[in-house]
Amino acid sequence: MFAPLSILSEYVEIEDPQYVADKLSISGTETTLKRFGTDIKNVKVGEILSIQKLENLNLCKVFLGDTAIDVITSASNVYVGAKVPVAVKGASLGSKTIDTKTFKGFESQGMLLSASELGLDDIEEGILILDNNVEVGKDVASLLDFGEYVLECEITPNRGDLLSIVGIAREISAITNKPFNLNIEKDLPEKIDIDISIDTKGCYRYVGSVVEDVSVKSSTLLLKKTLWKMGLKTISNVVDITNYVMMMLGQPLHAFDKDKIGSKIVIRQAKQKEKLIALDKKEYELDESIMVIANDKGPIALAGVIGGLDSSISHDTKNILLESALFDPIFVRKASKTLKLSTDASYRFERGIDIDMALKASFFALKLIEKEAGGKVIGYNEVIREALPVKRFFLPMNDYIRYTAINFEKEKISEIANKLGIPNKPMRCGIEFEAPSHRYYDIDSSIDLIEEIVRITDFNTFETDPLTLLPKPNDKKDYTYEIKNKLVANGLKEVINLSFDKIEDYEALGLEKPTIEIKNPILPSFRFLRRYLTPSMIRLADQNVKKHIYDFAIFEISDIFKEDSQSTHICILLRGHKRIYPKTKWNINHIKEIIKAINKDVMFGFSNLSFLHPYQQGSLKFDDKDIGFFGVLKSDILQDTIICEFEIPNKAKYREIKEISKYPPIVRDISLIMSIDFDVQKLIILIREFFGSMLENVLVFDFYKGEQIEEDKKSVGLRLSLRALDRSLEDEEVNVLIEKLLERLKEEGIELRFA
Repeated sequence: MFAPLSILSEYVEIEDPQYVADKLSISGTETTLKRFGTDIKNVKVGEILSIQKLENLNLCKVFLGDTAIDVITSASNVYVGAKVPVAVKGASLGSKTIDTKTFKGFESQGMLLSASELGLDDIEEGILILDNNVEVGKDVASLLDFGEYVLECEITPNRGDLLSIVGIAREISAITNKPFNLNIEKDLPEKIDIDISIDTKGCYRYVGSVVEDVSVKSSTLLLKKTLWKMGLKTISNVVDITNYVMMMLGQPLHAFDKDKIGSKIVIRQAKQKEKLIALDKKEYELDESIMVIANDKGPIALAGVIGGLDSSISHDTKNILLESALFDPIFVRKASKTLKLSTDASYRFERGIDIDMALKASFFALKLIEKEAGGKVIGYNEVIREALPVKRFFLPMNDYIRYTAINFEKEKISEIANKLGIPNKPMRCGIEFEAPSHRYYDIDSSIDLIEEIVRITDFNTFETDPLTLLPKPNDKKDYTYEIKNKLVANGLKEVINLSFDKIEDYEALGLEKPTIEIKNPILPSFRFLRRYLTPSMIRLADQNVKKHIYDFAIFEISDIFKEDSQSTHICILLRGHKRIYPKTKWNINHIKEIIKAINKDVMFGFSNLSFLHPYQQGSLKFDDKDIGFFGVLKSDILQDTIICEFEIPNKAKYREIKEISKYPPIVRDISLIMSIDFDVQKLIILIREFFGSMLENVLVFDFYKGEQIEEDKKSVGLRLSLRALDRSLEDEEVNVLIEKLLERLKEEGIELRFA
């Protein structure tokens, strides 16, 4: 959101721009102070005196106030008497310097400039035509207010009220203790009978206003440069006014060509497979989840998102219907996400606009249309389907003190609330307050008022006390940090996904569904806390592949949630090639190596998950407990992709701190024959239980099935490393232990294999 200081100053006094930017950042809205425009020098306003045709070029005689020069241009929109920006010899446009050039034997002593060459965005192609009343010879940088301070604000999703000049001015007023001056004229036009009906729960209020005999043309320079400062493209006077009002008040508007839409307007849900060609000239196929503005023939706009091309304003438009409405954020968000279409209007509706602004914004826009486009306001009609209830709350002072540790006077809290436009009434034991219309979707409880008071008071004013106790070590957090460092050092990249998931993804993978539902999801489909990390990792990988990124190795460490527990999981996804040259694909052994690098005591077992390749998957076990899975994704889900996910136990369970023995180990290799179905992991557990702390390590170094042993048997080679803490082990002692181990294994049907 770009907020020019010259416009903000109409509503609140700003003495020090950098101070204001810093205060906004501290209060929760990251703000950067910038200057508007590009660095141009020696660019002046010129008046075209004559035009001579040179085949596909125009030789223009341009008067600069004290002299006239010849300038050649290929633009076709120039005419005698036009006021245009002229870069004369020696002028600079950023890093570019203008010099004389020769075309077809004629010398061009400068350059006529388009809006884009000045770093501006205008729908009209060709040279930028300035207003007729502009003084010839005037410096263009000064004329366009280049160099003016602009606040660039990063607006968080919960602060839709700050997506307007008025909203930012109100915020500045509160944090700088300066008066906020808002005076929107309320001269009501006549109420007339316009056939408007609302047939959907997604629209609370709809205001339609009629203006006749308008003159649609290019906007005045004043309106154009105001929109340029706010980062918008200029189109025509009527459309520019709707955008200007949206930026000033935060209320999106839309203007229809009244003669193209008929006499009846209905706000409804789209019918299945209805189609609309929008202003971006793309055809959209709709479904019943998408809200539309329609006439007798079909949709003419996507409600809260974008207008239709067939009903749009053009230079031939004479009569307009101006729309100002209050749409439900969830309905607009659904349409925007379904159609993958985001606009300035949908961006505001999704975050929640001022619920009482529709009528005020209409009247404000109508006055501007009369001024800029002529015409006559015939009247308006307002249809209200449902009035939103007032949201009232009570903040006990004890709660404020409990949460902030500050004994604030309730009168002081009331004063700050008033600055923020929050209606309130101090009571004996606290404050009663309402969610104001501009913060209706944001303020939901007494805690929100506490947050506002603390935010405006400035966090830096709170006293800091040193900790009286040292923080308790967090082994799990430390170990997680170690894992991240190890994975990053080996070329993997960490990703962070949303903690919310779609239940449909779990159904597609055959995973146990999440059950913890969120009361206020950011998207209707993402309404469950994650039970696994795998669905979101696969979704992320699929998005990368669709963007032609085929080779990557990523991981995520995050919490997952069940009905009765919360635990930390790690998910690793390897896709495509490990190395491009020489070409080496990731394979299942790579992911097993990574798992073992994280913790060598994690064991591999069998699994039967429907979304993994039936012969390239397995379970992960730790302390004889299933903690996760690994395997190759089926190709119909995602090709050339390997994934694993498992729980990270506490560090204390992961590795116990042991005294290091100063005595040498004794290593024994044994080959064992067992049933082909016997789990090797179970074998290792038996050996660990037998030797206890004396067994330092056990490694599988050989696996054999074939002619030299029975058909239903397999041979497993193990390397045992034995070491005692208090003495050197003797060969004879170890031999006795190995004999006893073999006797124990015989009970399980396992025998020593002889060469």
